[in-house]
Amino acid sequence: MMRKFLDALYALGDSWNNHLFPELLYYETAKDRAELWRTCYWRFFRRVRWKLVLALLFVSTALHVGFRLAAGQLRPWVGGAISDSSLNLLVSGIGGGFFGLFLLWIIQKVMRIELRKELNVRGFHVCMSCGYDLRGQETPRCPECGAARMADQTPGGP
Repeated sequence: MMRKFLDALYALGDSWNNHLFPELLYYETAKDRAELWRTCYWRFFRRVRWKLVLALLFVSTALHVGFRLAAGQLRPWVGGAISDSSLNLLVSGIGGGFFGLFLLWIIQKVMRIELRKELNVRGFHVCMSCGYDLRGQETPRCPECGAARMADQTPGGP
């Protein structure tokens, strides 16, 4: 019973990753996709881990101060209908949620670029800008977005 649940959960996660990162679909098997994902994931986080930690600390502190100030500005509008601590939590929660979504969006964009770089290294020629499959294309530009090919992408590659 538990094994079936875990298999279903893994399949859901795999399909979710394929939806968010369509570059993974260049590989047929889940094992190959997982190996590609691990390679790009660790390369990305090795490169940015301290920058990410420092940015998160700085931005979270700045956001906290900003949310406290915003809650103070909202106080005259809500009057006595809500307590100060509840107002601070509400404003911080909404702002923190939007910041979290923004951070996930940035990470997704950077990870897609890492996946495209790795695919190009492995012989799957894709556009670095939009992810379009450039195999068999003879033009020097991507037909989807018009971006120029990278120097190591030979037209008509594998």
